[in-house]
Amino acid sequence: PAGPRKSFQSVLITGGSSGLGAALAEAFAKPDVHIAITGRNRQRLEEVEKPCKAKGAKRAVALPVSAPF
Repeated sequence: PAGPRKSFQSVLITGGSSGLGAALAEAFAKPDVHIAITGRNRQRLEEVEKPCKAKGAKRAVALPVSAPF
């Protein structure tokens, strides 16, 4: 046996560049949590990503999304 397995929690937040999405991202941010944050504004996503990492999120990734309508 290689020892106990470590479990991770993964969270995907859509619309995470502001408002409720940003608040949820920060609320879920804690050690051993992987967070992917999507939204249309890259700069604001990166601003949300920073406090998530500071709270110890295992990985916080800002994923900008743009689609012509």
